[in-house]
Amino acid sequence: MTLEIRPLGAHPEHHEAAARMLMEAFADRSESWRTFEEATEEIADALDDEEVGGAWLALLDGRVAGWVGCWSRYAAVWELHPLAVAPWAQGRGVGTALVAHAEQAAREGGGCTLVLGSDDEVGTTSLYGLDLYPDPREALGTLVATERHPLGFYLSCGFVVCGVTPDANGPGKPDIHLCKRLFTPEPGALKPVPTR
Repeated sequence: MTLEIRPLGAHPEHHEAAARMLMEAFADRSESWRTFEEATEEIADALDDEEVGGAWLALLDGRVAGWVGCWSRYAAVWELHPLAVAPWAQGRGVGTALVAHAEQAAREGGGCTLVLGSDDEVGTTSLYGLDLYPDPREALGTLVATERHPLGFYLSCGFVVCGVTPDANGPGKPDIHLCKRLFTPEPGALKPVPTR
């Protein structure tokens, strides 16, 4: 098995396959990228943003297995969006390699924190269908996900849950926010959070 990570923009011959793979990867868990036009628009958006980040393609034995985008959104915060791995390639290290590549790019670009949103549009977490108000933070304490939701994957990559946007995709369809520190602070440089 040969896994290669390459810049998406440098390989237009793979853009159609990447768009189709994006549709397939999210077909059963998102209302996004339902059409080939929507998926190709996401590829175009990723390529338009290359000045402030990048997008990378994963080829597994020469076949499009996944792709990731990573963008500087403000100051030292970079966003991972999207991350898609073909169903046939899941569990083979493709997603982990793409996340690691994006993290390195963010570090080299001055990033201190990498953030992402992981939607629940189809009932793959315990937060789906709930009224998360008046206290979304309390609701986060009950968060669990099924194997179909990528929460477990992101946690295994070192991300932590840092928030939620209720109703981000319609009533009862939240966006779960995750973040990861990209540097090791000097001992004593940061104060610990006070306990109550």
